[in-house]
Amino acid sequence: DDHVSFTARHLALSPCGRHLLVSTDTPRMLMLRTSDWSHARAFFGVPTEQFHNPCAAWHYDGHYVYAAGSDAQVHVFHVGTCKVVARLAGHKINVRDLAYDPDRNLLATCSFDKSVRLYQGPAPT
Repeated sequence: DDHVSFTARHLALSPCGRHLLVSTDTPRMLMLRTSDWSHARAFFGVPTEQFHNPCAAWHYDGHYVYAAGSDAQVHVFHVGTCKVVARLAGHKINVRDLAYDPDRNLLATCSFDKSVRLYQGPAPT
C-alpha cells in the first residue's frame, strides 16, 4: 500500500548515521533505517496543531530524541522504549526550532515567544 496519511515536515539523521527521524504533521514521529528505509520505530505523543512547525534532534549517544510540540515544550523520548522520559518547559508558545551541541551536551531552543532557552542534556548511558 502506497497510501501515506501524513506529511514529513522535518528530518534528523542519527549520530551514527544508521537512522533517520521523520517529524510529521501528526502526533507521530517515525524512525527509519537508512540501510533499506524500513520502519524501525514510531514515537507518539508530541502535540500538534494545524500550523505547527515540528522539529527534532538526537542526543549524541543516540539513546534520546528531542521533539518540539505545539504545547511550548520539548518532549524527550527514550529511543529504546519510545516513551517520553522528560518534558522541557520554559517557552510561552510553540518551539520554532532546536539544535543539539554534542560537545557540550547542550540543547538550544527558540520559540515564537522570541526567546532562546538552553537545556543540559541527559548524562550519557
